[in-house]
Amino acid sequence: MGMNFFDTVMSGRAGAEQLAGTSIGTNLWMPVFTTINGILIAATPLTAHLLGAGKKAETGRVIRHGLLLALLFSFLCFAAGFCFLEPFIRRLGLEPHVAYIARFYLAGIGIGIIPFFMGTVLRSFIDTMGGTRLTMQVYLATLPLNIILNYILIFGKLGIPPLGGIGAGIGTGITCWFLFGMFALIIRWHPLYRDIPIFTELSRKPEAKGTAGDRTGSENSPVHNPATRADGSACCNQSSRFSRDLVLEYLRIGIPIGLSIFMETSIFGVVAFMVARFGTVAIAASQASMNFAGFVYMLPLSVSMSMTILIGIEAGARRWINAEQYANVGLAFNWTCALILPSLCFLLRYSIAGMYVTEPEVIGVCVRFIAYSCLFIMGDAVAAPIQGILRGYKDVNAPFYSSLIAYWVICMPLGLFLDYRLGHGPYSYWQSLDIGLFFSALILLLRLKYVRKKMREEE
Repeated sequence: MGMNFFDTVMSGRAGAEQLAGTSIGTNLWMPVFTTINGILIAATPLTAHLLGAGKKAETGRVIRHGLLLALLFSFLCFAAGFCFLEPFIRRLGLEPHVAYIARFYLAGIGIGIIPFFMGTVLRSFIDTMGGTRLTMQVYLATLPLNIILNYILIFGKLGIPPLGGIGAGIGTGITCWFLFGMFALIIRWHPLYRDIPIFTELSRKPEAKGTAGDRTGSENSPVHNPATRADGSACCNQSSRFSRDLVLEYLRIGIPIGLSIFMETSIFGVVAFMVARFGTVAIAASQASMNFAGFVYMLPLSVSMSMTILIGIEAGARRWINAEQYANVGLAFNWTCALILPSLCFLLRYSIAGMYVTEPEVIGVCVRFIAYSCLFIMGDAVAAPIQGILRGYKDVNAPFYSSLIAYWVICMPLGLFLDYRLGHGPYSYWQSLDIGLFFSALILLLRLKYVRKKMREEE
């Protein structure tokens, strides 16, 4: 998300057309990459449950199969882009130069698709094993590289012609290779990970022993029940084999997560296309506010991801009281953010708009979009930790249905009504987003109350 933030900000400094082109490209790519990302981060609850059950040695199998899925999805993206990208962009009826920028911005992003998806799996593993500080350090080291590449390619430095928004896509694609390389080196050489076979086959008997927790969790699941010895550790000759059952388990957890994220991110893509008919200024202003809301969302999202790990470990060990205590801390922190963050963003809305665009007419429109995005930031901060908690319990269907109802049953029809019937213009869709997100948070909260009640009864 940080790379997307700087792509948008720096493209906007090159002009409204460049920002509009990267906006269309981003909104085409965002639903695809977030959906696949959502499927691949199923590695987090799967490995967390194994850790909680005392089966650390088996986590390598999950990650290897995740890497295979990442390669498969990468090739599917290439095939879809080759077949459908250009005809789809033509049908949007964009200004020719904006369409050109959008198409080649996505081509630049394509340079880094394989390492990006494979890096997602490795990052999930590193985080679940307690290496969140390491991933933070990697991303902090990577962002300056992305900014430097963007500066050189967008504005034309070191003898390279200025590429505008297209350069932002190329810079991001190159940066993804650096990210993957860093994650691979950490797993290969860091003492916390190097004894777990991911890139190499298991060459010695795992030291992890089964514990009382082995009898917990999804006992019939292939993740919890590979070919095992009597001591509960994975057999060497089985741990490195391809497992169809494990892939199905991965997809059983991952697909609802991916579809849930798709329901949310695809609505942003549709909103961008609906706003496009109001002109380049509206596209640029809406994308700027959308991008900033996504950037702020990183704070509640990080708490949500940590909740998935912590709740997953405690659920794997069937320590339901501990899981509930962790959940309460995450909810309290994020709901505090729901009050503070939108207030600060609203007070600083003119400064925020000025980060993205320089044209006065665009700034005026952008400020109004940012006001609506403040309400969206509030709703995101309320809903995000609940999603993470439910995923930690492997309850992945509720977030999917909440997103489906909130964004496609409520938000989209309401936006069309506000636009075509009440004449609210491009702001209609942001107004409906705010209302839809409120219903999503309400559905998730009711589901969490039900899950907690069920856990207490089991206790």
